[in-house]
Amino acid sequence: MNSIPHNDRLGAASHLDTLDPRYYLAEELDVLPTPRSAIGQQRDPAESGKIRLLARVDASGRINSISVFDSDRTEDQNTAALHALRDTAFNAARRNGRPVRSEVVIELAAGTGD
Repeated sequence: MNSIPHNDRLGAASHLDTLDPRYYLAEELDVLPTPRSAIGQQRDPAESGKIRLLARVDASGRINSISVFDSDRTEDQNTAALHALRDTAFNAARRNGRPVRSEVVIELAAGTGD
C-alpha cells in the first residue's frame, strides 16, 4: 500500500492546529474539506478505475498525510494520484464554525477530472 507522510516542504503546522490536535472524521464535521482548485492529476484517456485515498488535512488546509485506502488502478497510477493530491490545497474542514483537522476519504475516478 502506498502512502506519503507529512512533507517538510509543506511547512510547519499552523497555529490553528495547536488549538485542537484531534483529526475529526467526516461524520463529525459540519463542513468537509474541499479542494481550492481541481486536483492536478495527469490522465491517460485509456485509464480506468477508481482510487480512494485516506487524507489527513490540517486546520489550514494543508495535507499532512495521504495513503491509498482502496484502488483498482496500477501501482504507478496510485503513486501519481498520491502526488497529485499532496500538491492540492484545501479549504479546511469546519466543526462548530471553526477550522479543524480532518481525516477523510477522497475518491478519484478516471476520466472525471476529480
